[in-house]
Amino acid sequence: MTLNPSIRKVTPAVQPQAVASYDFFDLASGKGIKTFYCGDVNSVSGANTIEYKMGTSPWYSDQGYFVRTRAEGAWIDLTFDMILNMPLVIEGETIINVPIIQKNDSGGTNNITSHTIAALYKVDGDQAIFLGSGASVFKKNGVGNNEGIFHLHAISFDIPKTRIIPNQKMRVNVQSSGKYVQVVGFDPHGRTNDEIFDGTGAASTDWGTTTALTAQIPIVIDIS
Repeated sequence: MTLNPSIRKVTPAVQPQAVASYDFFDLASGKGIKTFYCGDVNSVSGANTIEYKMGTSPWYSDQGYFVRTRAEGAWIDLTFDMILNMPLVIEGETIINVPIIQKNDSGGTNNITSHTIAALYKVDGDQAIFLGSGASVFKKNGVGNNEGIFHLHAISFDIPKTRIIPNQKMRVNVQSSGKYVQVVGFDPHGRTNDEIFDGTGAASTDWGTTTALTAQIPIVIDIS
């Protein structure tokens, strides 16, 4: 049978695969929540070149922590990037968990305070577009000399509806400050044993439940 030449076969354009999975569903917002893990890798063989990055699987960090002593300045400033290879739409309440140890090394009993700020960015080339940030303060009075205190900051903020396309980055920035020794943990696998964190200036301190620095980000399925 001869086909009518006025009827042409139309093949729909295939869009890049969207991020269509999430870790759990938030009934209140109607969005999927995806957990992103922040950590470090040694990016050059044998060179001890540390690269901070973000991903969707809980790998084992090369270092897993960053230490700042009183003599080294006021703030720890860490940036974790993830290059997207699929389109992603994000919107709504974001929660970033930051594990902190602060150790009193003053020589006597003192009060300690930990200030932590977390922010989320979309990065397009050299341009970092601010999406939102939040802050948390933790205080503990009467901390003995060489005593360390663990606290897991939970920092919440809203982000606008944002589309991130392949080859753009999603970025988490964490800044933390305290008067004494300050340690930020970022092992995606959440290890807390002393063998991993020996020599940090806080190895004798219980890391508590986890050393994982995570971002729980609400996502919208992008099928456009």
